[in-house]
Amino acid sequence: MFKSIITIASILLLTSCSSLDRFTQEDQDSKSYSSSESGQFSRVTEGVIVSIKEVKISGTKGLGTTFGTVLGGLAGSATTDRKYNKEAAIAIGALAGALLGSTVEKFSTEGVAYEFLIKTSSGLKAFVDTTKQDLKSGDAVYIIHGSGPVRISKR
Repeated sequence: MFKSIITIASILLLTSCSSLDRFTQEDQDSKSYSSSESGQFSRVTEGVIVSIKEVKISGTKGLGTTFGTVLGGLAGSATTDRKYNKEAAIAIGALAGALLGSTVEKFSTEGVAYEFLIKTSSGLKAFVDTTKQDLKSGDAVYIIHGSGPVRISKR
């Protein structure tokens, strides 16, 4: 039975590896740069903010479900010594853990951001950032883009 739990846990973990990206990427916003961006040229485009509106960043799902499944299954297996009851307890624990883990992850990773619509010489551009930076409609801005994230800053 323990081998079954390990096998299922391994499969779940491997299928959710794309969720690991958020833990391996550097934490950046519009005012911070990664070490790999230091000393690099970026392109700059001028524009004017047409509108700013608050938007919702939806939460992620993946690792919470995986860890919840594993922990719920392990907790379920510890509740009884009888073979048939143990299998049912593992299944129920894994399902409950998956639901709880998914919910916790979703709500802990969602948030608020701002969508900027910016008029440039080549047309309208949209940009989403987690900070408003004291910018407002009508402000002239620079759009800085290159190998890293796009940033906007007041002219």
